[in-house]
Parts: sequence; structure tokens; C-alpha cells
Amino acid sequence: MNGDRVEGTVNKAVGRVQEAAGVLTGDDQHRGEGVARQVQGAAQDLYGQACDQFKEVTGDLAARVERNPIGALAVAGLVGYILGVLSRR
Repeated sequence: MNGDRVEGTVNKAVGRVQEAAGVLTGDDQHRGEGVARQVQGAAQDLYGQACDQFKEVTGDLAARVERNPIGALAVAGLVGYILGVLSRR
């Protein structure tokens, strides 16, 4: 689990508490700060999830290349050829 995910979850929880305290005391500024902190925490959690997903995909790709390096070279060559043909147009 990515550290951003943990930190984002903590920020969401702290934001909920801060929002509730603002509601109880009638302080709109604290309530708004709590909501903002929840949004920040949610964004940070999503960023951490994206990083975890990216690491997983790149790990899978590296494993495939290690298992079949000739096939990986063939695919890379084909993609290069296609991009070369398309760039001439």
C-alpha cells in the first residue's frame, strides 16, 4: 500500500472530525476546512491508488518481457515501423 493512500485516508478522517466540530460549534470556517481536507484526502488516496496500479502494470509488463524477450522486441519493432509510416503522412 502506497503512503499516499494511508495519508489520504487519515486526512479524510480528520476532515470528517473537523467538519463535525464545525457543525457542533456553528463555526462555518472549521466546517469548510473540514470539507476541504476531506476532498484533499480523497484526491491523495486516488493518487496513491493510481501509483499502485501503475507499479502493478509495469511489473506485469517487465515479467512478460523477461519471459519472452524476442516477442517484446518484435512488438517494439512493429510499433516503431507503424509510427514511422504514420509520421511520413
